[in-house]
Amino acid sequence: MSRPAALMIALIVGLALRSGSLAAQAPAAVSGRVYDAATGSPVAEAELALGELRAVSGDDGRFRFGSVAPGTWSLAVRRLGYHPWRAPVHVSPGL
Repeated sequence: MSRPAALMIALIVGLALRSGSLAAQAPAAVSGRVYDAATGSPVAEAELALGELRAVSGDDGRFRFGSVAPGTWSLAVRRLGYHPWRAPVHVSPGL
């Protein structure tokens, strides 16, 4: 019986910039790529959860959460055949 492979996540947090007093509260986009830790190949159809938000990685392993409030969130990733993966994600407000 084979052992499940490990998932790796590359994250890019893109800030949504706003002017004035809204800047301190501006949401950010969180995007990245899910890939196999051993081979570097993209992992399609991985299920991602960031708080109450949900996403599924595309054929290229990429995913995006469009509007995430500033704060620290727990990003969870799972895919059949892989160990579940979880890590904190720190989202800063746009300045």
